[in-house]
Amino acid sequence: MQKFCLFLVAICLASCTTLTRQEQNTLRNLKAQGVTVDKPVGSFETPANPGAAGALNLLPGIGNFYLASGNGGDSSHWLYGTLNLLT
Repeated sequence: MQKFCLFLVAICLASCTTLTRQEQNTLRNLKAQGVTVDKPVGSFETPANPGAAGALNLLPGIGNFYLASGNGGDSSHWLYGTLNLLT
């Protein structure tokens, strides 16, 4: 039972990703200009819901595919989703 619990925890943590330093800087710059998730400006698209992405990632890679789709998607998540799906 203990091995199963450790396996389950490892599977849940294997699909976590974070913002890169460049993405954090871009987000900080956008906030300084008054662009937020609640108030997109111009051609900016409201970002994907992180809670939904986390819930979808219970199925390996599906949350990453969700984050990669759409006009505002991050194309690097196609790779993350594929790797999560394969592992």
